[in-house]
Amino acid sequence: MTDEHKIVKIGDKKYISVNCQGCANNASLGNITCFRKLAQKIRENPEADNIIFNRSYKKILNEDSFRILKEYLDSVSALPEAPNLCDQCFEKNSIIRFKLQEDPVGSILYLIDLVPCNDDEKYFKSILSLFEKTRIWNLVKKNKDKYKENELYHIIFRDRILPGFVTFFLEPIRNKVKTLVEYKISGSDVEIYEAKERPYPIYHVELNELNLSRKELALLNKAFIRLGKEDFNLDRSKIICEKIIDELAPELDAEKKKELVETLNRYSFGYGIIEVLLRDPNLQDIYIDSPGDRHVYVYHTDFEECQTNIILSSEELEKLSTRFRMLSGRPFDESYPVLHADIKDLKVRIAGVTEPITFSGTGFVFRKHNVQPWTLQQFIANKMISAEAAGMISFLIDSQKSMLITGPRGSGKTSVLGAVLAEVPQKFRIITIEDTPELPIDELRENGHNIQHLRVKSTLQRESFEVTAEEALRNALRLGESVLVLGEVRGEEAKSLFEAMRIGATGNVVMGTIHGSTPYDVWDRIVNDLKVPSTSFKATDVVISCAPMRFGENIKRNRRITGITEVKKYWTTDPHKENGFFPLLVYNKSKDRLDLAANIRKSPLLADIAEKKGISMNDVLKSIKARAEIKKAIVEASKKNKKLLGLKFASESINKFLELVKLQGKRKTDYAKLVRDFKKWLKEYNRRC
Repeated sequence: MTDEHKIVKIGDKKYISVNCQGCANNASLGNITCFRKLAQKIRENPEADNIIFNRSYKKILNEDSFRILKEYLDSVSALPEAPNLCDQCFEKNSIIRFKLQEDPVGSILYLIDLVPCNDDEKYFKSILSLFEKTRIWNLVKKNKDKYKENELYHIIFRDRILPGFVTFFLEPIRNKVKTLVEYKISGSDVEIYEAKERPYPIYHVELNELNLSRKELALLNKAFIRLGKEDFNLDRSKIICEKIIDELAPELDAEKKKELVETLNRYSFGYGIIEVLLRDPNLQDIYIDSPGDRHVYVYHTDFEECQTNIILSSEELEKLSTRFRMLSGRPFDESYPVLHADIKDLKVRIAGVTEPITFSGTGFVFRKHNVQPWTLQQFIANKMISAEAAGMISFLIDSQKSMLITGPRGSGKTSVLGAVLAEVPQKFRIITIEDTPELPIDELRENGHNIQHLRVKSTLQRESFEVTAEEALRNALRLGESVLVLGEVRGEEAKSLFEAMRIGATGNVVMGTIHGSTPYDVWDRIVNDLKVPSTSFKATDVVISCAPMRFGENIKRNRRITGITEVKKYWTTDPHKENGFFPLLVYNKSKDRLDLAANIRKSPLLADIAEKKGISMNDVLKSIKARAEIKKAIVEASKKNKKLLGLKFASESINKFLELVKLQGKRKTDYAKLVRDFKKWLKEYNRRC
């Protein structure tokens, strides 16, 4: 051990970081050469919570072991002053005091076997009484006949070894009250638990690579050295890692080779510990707040905000920054302190900030796109929407009505837009416009939808080769009759969009999302902020409102669709003052339900649809009810077959619905028969699966 040491803060803990590089001795408390220096450093830094030994690896004492060590040193500091002793006892006392300063286990063994003379027995008993109360005394006494002296150090002072490639810290489980869930991700164990005096759950991850044998860790260290001589090629990363492991350890079995290759790849070409979180399908967002020296936080689908046991070092943050610079192709430093990038294979959007836009350090947010896209059936199953509301949306899509989906950040707007897209019949072509790919385009294409996906320049980027949203929209209007979907309405493109809607240039459904809370907020933002004339705004047929709801004093947020509102056409200046909005469905918070409005029959929009389809208002309501019943039946059947909630079956069920309508061959649909026939098909479909 060298003399270099410093206090480092990791999370809310302070560690004595000891530099053991170049030291000929082992980084161990059993090393008598080093223990005296280490004991002095602990006394000089009483606020320290633990010790880290730094070599080509990191060794961290278990928290309980550090408490045992502190208790021992406190007892050493409390030694009574020695009286005049006989020559023999004087020598014994000198040995005791010398051993206590450099050899905890050896000194306890010596004290256990100590036999003083009668005259000096009282003095030595006062020393024994100090140490007999300590845990190290009890542990040595209990195990001294089972283990050698050097082995006792490993039994009493347990530690964790972190490989050299690990530049982060994992806290142990603390103050656990109740385990909420346990599962595995990429071979690592995840446990989410409630902790004492914490308002949020703890997301605790135990990495598989930290349980590798010393031989396997040594092999990985060699592999990292070899990797430094290879050309950095992301496209061939796995092949390169496989080649190195094969050359270094050809005798390993296939399973172990695969495990080591994945670890080597993750910490060289990948994203390290963060990649494990990115691969957890239960996580939506991951937060690393600047300056980056605190816990990583996540947003879990079931448990919302959770604190993880992961704390990143400055070295790990710099690795991530370098990796994301390469990914984005743009600088990320004082001259350009904002970063935006996408990890396409993991479907993750990254936003980064650094100095001078932060007061200190670097922070990142990772937003994950849902691996399994949402459907209206899924929303019914998790109570985000009622079956009646899903039936209404399905009917409005079929009637080719334009709609805007509004809500604050994190309310689920984009998820709802993706689910509504799945309701579009496959016979209709779709054009989508996004700056960041968040809609389930690939999945919809795989299910048979014909989609033209346009990419536009992000408003957050200073320079880019992509076109603006306005340019993309104007081009989209020349690409033929299609369902037009704008990922987010927020700039100059709004004027073109609403003008196209007003004159019917798209010839079909127009959809998009916009930040807001109520239909009036949407009008206010579009007309007053984006400078779209009110006459153009009236081309919007429906506003779907999303919101995170809290019930009572419970802090849990529940995503809900809280309203489906028609935009009436016969008003001039202010839709609020002139009764320009008509609620089609109203949210009842006490019942947590979205129900059809009591005066639904007075809806001008539904009356217009009825007139254009040549059906009665009764038939309109029967169609909505039939679609709702079908959605309910699918959700009920999904209790035995979860695949029925997925995007693939959503498309299949819409195709079947249209097929059954066509088979009736009538102008007037028999909705009761339609529902019976669908349920019969659904039962048979479920039986086959």
